[in-house]
Order: sequence, then structure tokens, then C-alpha cells
Amino acid sequence: MRALRATISLTVLTVLAAATAAPAAAATAGDPLPAPAEVIVDPLPAPAEVTVFALTGADGTRTDVAVDGLDDYADAPARTVVEPTGVGGAGGTPTMRMFSTSTITVDDVAVLTPPMATDDFTVAALTWDVDDALAADAQMYLRVQDAGAWTDWAPLEVDDARGDGVETTAGSEPFITGAGSAVQVQITGAVTDLPTNLRLELIPSNAATATEVTTTAAPPPAVAPAEEIAAPAVDAATLGNPVAFSPATTATAPVAVPTVVGPAGRPSIISRSAWRADETKMRWKPWEAPLKAAVVHHTAGSNSYTKAQSAGIVRGIYYFHAVTRGWGDIGYNFLVDKYGQVFEGRKGSLTASASQMVVGAHAAPANTGTVGVSLLGDYTKVDAPQVGLDAMTDVIAWRFSLAGIDATTRSGMTSTGGTYARSGYALPRIFGHGAVSSTACPGLDILDYLPTMTTKVAGKVAAGGPTTPPAVRPSPPAPTSPALPLATFYLNNAYTTQADVVFQYGHTKTSPFVGDWDGDGVDTIAARDAQVFFVRNANRVGNADTVFAYGKPGDVVLVGDWDGDGVDTLAVRRGREYHIKNSVTSGKADQVIFYGRPGDEVLVGDWDGDGRDTLTVRRGQFYYVKNSISTGVADTVVAYGRPADAVLSGDWDGDGTDTFAVRRGAQYLVKNSMASGVADKTLVYGRPTDSPLVGDWDGDGEDTFGVRRIG
Repeated sequence: MRALRATISLTVLTVLAAATAAPAAAATAGDPLPAPAEVIVDPLPAPAEVTVFALTGADGTRTDVAVDGLDDYADAPARTVVEPTGVGGAGGTPTMRMFSTSTITVDDVAVLTPPMATDDFTVAALTWDVDDALAADAQMYLRVQDAGAWTDWAPLEVDDARGDGVETTAGSEPFITGAGSAVQVQITGAVTDLPTNLRLELIPSNAATATEVTTTAAPPPAVAPAEEIAAPAVDAATLGNPVAFSPATTATAPVAVPTVVGPAGRPSIISRSAWRADETKMRWKPWEAPLKAAVVHHTAGSNSYTKAQSAGIVRGIYYFHAVTRGWGDIGYNFLVDKYGQVFEGRKGSLTASASQMVVGAHAAPANTGTVGVSLLGDYTKVDAPQVGLDAMTDVIAWRFSLAGIDATTRSGMTSTGGTYARSGYALPRIFGHGAVSSTACPGLDILDYLPTMTTKVAGKVAAGGPTTPPAVRPSPPAPTSPALPLATFYLNNAYTTQADVVFQYGHTKTSPFVGDWDGDGVDTIAARDAQVFFVRNANRVGNADTVFAYGKPGDVVLVGDWDGDGVDTLAVRRGREYHIKNSVTSGKADQVIFYGRPGDEVLVGDWDGDGRDTLTVRRGQFYYVKNSISTGVADTVVAYGRPADAVLSGDWDGDGTDTFAVRRGAQYLVKNSMASGVADKTLVYGRPTDSPLVGDWDGDGEDTFGVRRIG
């Protein structure tokens, strides 16, 4: 079974039972899901120093570190890189794929450090005196070692995003990494054109002061050259799927409860306080301007970071922008990781007035009047994760919805020239950073997706925002009505005390149902309002994918795969009469059966492993199991539990057969066989006041727990 087998809601029958023997003590007690105000994204590590390597002096002369790698260059293979060429198509129309490759030889290299082992860092960048400049024909390259493997050489671009204010240091764009432990830098061009006080800065996840490595001291120990260590493979499963579908990276991830402010329609956003922004580094007073457009970005760097490392990366970018560059705050309004987590960037972005946006520092000269949304990672040569693109879409749709912006119209802004647009080009409502600046950002794959993003944003705005399902009837409020608070779901992909997936869906007066509504093997939420069901096919904030009506407002509703086609559908119960529907649609029942007594408690499950869900009724501590959807007597009778305990059903061990679990307060006792006896596993999860949920949230074939929390 891949669905909630007992309906969990105030309007639906709660089924009770329990284990016959005393349960084993839970390994961990307490409430794993504190209130949003108490939740942090990850444990804040101890403050660590920023490591700074001097590459040139005040007169532009190279240091020892800057040239120590040149002696070994002849033994290394030529490096092939990707660079942008051209400035857009005829008439200023952005041209998406304008990239070519070139090969670097030793004669082209002005700086090459050795591979250097360092303390862990999350952001690497090059800086130089603000009144100097990197030569136009020079190119910066950087690679890092993360989790024992080297990244490919990546080009770094000059970041002139600030544009509309004084900055203390010029520099490159930040190169992100989950936990870099070694680094190497290469700069091409004429030695005489190197800027003064050129520095390599390595910023940890909780940066404190900076320590410069002097030019007279020996560099840190060199590590093996890049060519001797394989570059990390792209994690296609992680990049292509939302957080709920990536057990390898989410099983131990801490709870990330969104801290959000704003009307209905907003996506879940992790606030500055939640990702532990050090507000003492803030030196910039937020101010707002009328919102006209959205600018889409990606960062340079590695795509191999974990979900738990994302907040540390955001803190590293914050330090680089606010302190190193002297901007006083982070440049982007919002940042999105490859798992779909959204972080508030520039202070005030989350609470900006409906038609306004806080002016950021992300796309000069188009900072004013735009919202800057950046995807963490480099998508110049690889596909961007769909869950990240969807999260960016939701953020933009939320802000456009508040401002009443039609994404299909022109913004009224004009490009002064960039990689993807000529000067004078009339900018659309959603455009990439390269449309207003000479940069490859946001990468080819994201650029190609912008027309689709624009269409989706327009559709969400027309529907009332990212989380408002389409209207299917004139009067009752949709599940995300702004008049009612939203319900929050905390889903766990393992038997631990912490949620892996947190999101809001449906207002607090709706009833939740769990099922695999589209047959993809993953269980998701449907919200019931009277007899209307708003079905969501992903465990994250968003529109209902399917809306339909079935039964009567007072019916008891059950969920199951009644015909074995892999898709969960509904059945309504009226006394001992069950009206079964085999499609996620409105209409008459496909089958009507009679089973049990009107006062029986009912569970749903695949009790014999044949791929079809059937019914079980409970009387006291006895369960009367039926293995077919038909009228008749029970096939099996099992005794299990205490009369006062709540009972859930699920496939807890992935063997294809559903069994029982009993709940006592926040404690769950799981049984892996349809038999009497002691529980096979015990855990504590959530609060006693939470509504329990059961589902296969990550598609691994095993059901686990979740809870729905009100308030």
C-alpha cells in the first residue's frame, strides 16, 4: 500500500487498536517538531576564520603562492573551458546557446597556485582593489576539492552586480561548495595586467575574522593534482527530483520549518533568522521600489552540496557580499537550492509591500524594480533540477501575484547590453542576468527554461497565486483561502524523530488524505473541502493538480488502490455500504459493496500482497480482514492491541503487504506481520495533538510517518 489506509481527520472515522504486549522504550523521546519560531535550519557551527591568500601585492607583483603551480603545468594536460561569445541575436533578441570551447596553454597563464589543502569553506572568490580592474581579455578559473574529489575547472566572472553604490572591494562571483577542503586558482592573460592586491578568499559557513596567508610563508600543503583525482559525478537523482524523493541526502537532514510572512499564495521560505543570518554584519538600510520584473540567476561552483549544507552556503554568500565586497547585505532577494528550499536573501524581501520589492544588488544596472532569485549551483553545462526551477517559479509567481503583474507582458525596462541581449532590447517580465550584463548567468539550461517559467508564472498568477487551486465552484473557499490559516505537513522518509519534508497545503478547515494519485509510486496530499478534493501530486507548496467532487459532504472517505492499477482513488462509506471509485474523477461509483456493521471502525490495506487494497473492520481488539472488494465474511481474524489506541496501516518493511501500527500519544508501535504479538519497532514522532499520516513519501516502497499540524 502506498496510501493512508485510515483517513486522518476530524470529519473521518479514527480507527483504534494497540499492541498486546508492553512496548519497548523509544530510543528518543520528546517533540521532534518544535514551533516555527524555535526551528533553525541546521546547527550553527563554531565561528571560523576566513582564509585569505595574497596573489599580488599593492604594486600588482605576483606572490610566491601565485606562481608555485607553474612549474608543474607542463606535466598537466591542457584544460578545456567554456566561455560565452557574442551579445545576442539580431534585433536584440536573446540568443540562448552562444558558447564555444578553447584550450589554455602555459603561455596564456599569469597565475597558477598549487593545489592547496585548507580548512573547510563554503564560498571561494577572488577580490582586488576597487579602483583597479581585471583585464578584459583575462579569465579566472577555480577548482575545489569537496568530499575527496576535485571539481572541474570552472570559469569565474567579474561580479559587478552592486552597481548603484559604493563598494570597498572589486571581485569575482562567489564559487559555492558544500565543504571545500582544497583549492587551486588559475588566471589567464598578461602578467602586467593583473590587478593590485589580488586575493583568494575562502569563507566558511559561519565566518568570523579573516586571516591572510603571507607571501613569505610556505603555502599550505599541496594536494594531489586534479588530473589524478576523478571529478565527482553529477547526482542525477538529486538534481532531478524534489527533496522528498532523495533519501540519500534527506534521511538525516534536520527539520527546516519555513518562517514566512505574507498573504496566501506564498511558497515556503526560510527566513534570515532561520538560516542564522548574523545581523551584526548588516550595514545597509533596506528601501523599496515598484516591482516590474524578475531576474533569474545561478551561482558559480559545485552542484554536489547536500540539503543540510545549503544554509551554510547562504551564510557564506552573505559574508562575501556584506563584508568582503562591502555591500552591507546579501545581493539576491531570494536564493533557492537544488532541493527546492527557498531562503530569504536581502533583508526585507520577505515582508516587502505588495507592489514593491526591496532593491537588491544582483543585476546592475537593473537592481531597482526587480526581484533577484538565484539557484545555488552552476548550470552552464548541466541541467538545472526541476524542483529548483519550480521553487523559483513559485517565488516569482507569489511576488507577481501580489503586484498584479501579467508575466506575459513587457516590463517597460530596457537593456543597456549584455551577453544575451543588445542595447535597447525591451526586457520581458522574467529575464536572465545575462540580458543586462556580460555574464553567462544563469546558465544555458535555465535560459532555455525561461519561456516555460514565464508561462507557468502567468498561469499561477491567473489562478490566484502559487498555492491557490483553480476555482471549481462559486462559494466555498479554496484550500489556501487567505481568510484561514494554512495547515503544515511534516513528512519523514525514515523512522527518525525529524522531518525531511515540510510544507503548507490546504487551510485548517480542510481534511487531509494521502494517496498515490498519479501512479508514480510516491504518496502525496489531497485536501477535502466538503465533497470537493484538491489533489496535489508533489509534496511541496503549489497548485492543486486535480480538482474534483465525489460523494456527499458528510460521507466518511477512504483511500485505496481498489483495482490494482497503481493509482489510489476514493471510496465513501455510509454505514455498512461502500461506494468505490476507480478513478480520480467525479461521477458515479464503479462498485458498491456491503461489509461489516455500521458502527465498525475501518482500515484499508493490501493485506495479502496481491496489489489490491481491501477493507478490515475492527471490533474491540479483533480485526476482521477481507482480501477482496466484495460482500461476504472475513478471510482472516487477528487480535492486536488495546481498545484505547489509534491504529494506522502501512507497508512498513517494503515487502508488499500492509500491516498495523498503533499510536499512543506521540509514540508509534509498528508490527510487520498480520499476527498478534509485540511490536517490531517503536519510535516517537511529533506531538500528541498532531494528526498522523502514513505514506511512501520518497517512492522507496516503504511507508513511513508524517503529521499534520495546526498552529
